[in-house]
Amino acid sequence: MSRRRAVVAATALLSTALLVAAVFDHTPMTPSAAGHPRAAGAITADSALKAFNDAFLMQSHGSGYYRLTSAGGLASFFKQTEIIEMAEDAYQRSKDPAYKTLIGVLYQGLIAHHGTNWLRNPSNDDLMWASIMCLRAYRITGSLPYLRQAKSTFDRTYARAWSTALGGGLWNTSGHLGKNTCVNAPAAIAAAMLYQSLHKAPYLTKAKRLYAWLTRTLYDPTTGAVFDHASLGPSRGSKQMLVDRTTFTYNQGGLIGAADLLYRITSQRRYYTDALKALQFTRDQLTTGGILRSEMPARPSPWLSSGGFKGMFVRWASTFINDNHIPGYETWFRENVIAVQSHSNAAGLMDEDWSAQTGTETLSAFSCSSAVVLLQWYPPAAAVRSPPAAAPG
Repeated sequence: MSRRRAVVAATALLSTALLVAAVFDHTPMTPSAAGHPRAAGAITADSALKAFNDAFLMQSHGSGYYRLTSAGGLASFFKQTEIIEMAEDAYQRSKDPAYKTLIGVLYQGLIAHHGTNWLRNPSNDDLMWASIMCLRAYRITGSLPYLRQAKSTFDRTYARAWSTALGGGLWNTSGHLGKNTCVNAPAAIAAAMLYQSLHKAPYLTKAKRLYAWLTRTLYDPTTGAVFDHASLGPSRGSKQMLVDRTTFTYNQGGLIGAADLLYRITSQRRYYTDALKALQFTRDQLTTGGILRSEMPARPSPWLSSGGFKGMFVRWASTFINDNHIPGYETWFRENVIAVQSHSNAAGLMDEDWSAQTGTETLSAFSCSSAVVLLQWYPPAAAVRSPPAAAPG
């Protein structure tokens, strides 16, 4: 190798090392620091993500993985994939190559812990959210392994989960106990994104089929409420369909994301109308004093996922607002950002209840991720439009 080529190669390696250092350079900072209110504006999108990594990120040999809590443990497969989406949010906002590097490091950590055969996971919803994570990584990086993993995971999950029971839709788990919004909405999103990336019509057909079942079964077109799941009656052999009408922010966001993609692909106005009503319902009904509500039960557990639901809603709601230039939501987002900034603790972490002060207690990584996602997407009008689908290789 010539001296010039050696210098160029060494410079490239150094640049990569510096990018990784920019993401990971920290002295571990835990939420044991004294909790106290912060002045509004003290926390930014970048500083919030750095504080999150300080508290929860583990790294070794080019791969990273997140702790379950600030006290230790390992975040589950589902939580890890959604936190990788948080890094994707940061890249979409900033185009900072350090965040692109972080996505790759976290993906390597996911593979190190879970391999590439994700179908060993019985939860079909986890796999559809993971497919979305991979599709977003592909759009950001252009790296084909992400696309292959997304396609394989979606195809195999759809094949095992689809049935005509309850009028169609995907079972939430391999146990066939119910058909939930949290699997059918992300499946519709993943199918639409696969169509955009591969230009293969069967994926658009699947996206429309999933969305049609979802809105026919678990959506109120009058109010915009998205219900949690449908199941069969309790008696053996029952064909009666029971609908759990509980509403969660991430289900609202999932429907919004699917409707937005289908509207962008087909230009059919009904998708836009559904998404707008679901957005309005969330703002009007799933808030307290304008602040997105806590969705944790009275006795929270770090193993629960509901603390991260608000971040999933914010991601898809903001994308819809940005894609369609919808006015009137910036003030609402600002109120939530101010709540997060003013109630974060001294370490810069915000727990899942944005209306209450975060203190010195052990914190769940996924619960803290929601506030970080919010800051990546604020203000909604300024967040970067979803990147176009990369051409298939």
